[in-house]
Amino acid sequence: VPAPILSRVYQEISNGALGYSQAEKLADIPFPFIFAQLLAIALLLVAFISPVAFSIITGNSTLTPLISTSTVLSFWSLNEMSKELENPFGIEANNVPLVDHHERFVQSLG
Repeated sequence: VPAPILSRVYQEISNGALGYSQAEKLADIPFPFIFAQLLAIALLLVAFISPVAFSIITGNSTLTPLISTSTVLSFWSLNEMSKELENPFGIEANNVPLVDHHERFVQSLG
């Protein structure tokens, strides 16, 4: 095997090993529980304070519930999406079926 091709093979193996170790570090370090609890408390504060703040800002009682609800709903949705992305694998709906992907990969090898 010519030297440039062999060195490229080793380079790609090294890149794969580096990517694997980076992914393993991300998977092994959990999201801090205290930070998650602080985010939940902050979200509750936003939910209770935003109607008052938007009523002061807009001065219009008909527009305030719409703006306040859409803002709180947006923040709540972002929080729920981040909780789902924290562990995307499993058997529930909207999860990545890791066992199924692995079985298909093994079948493609054979």
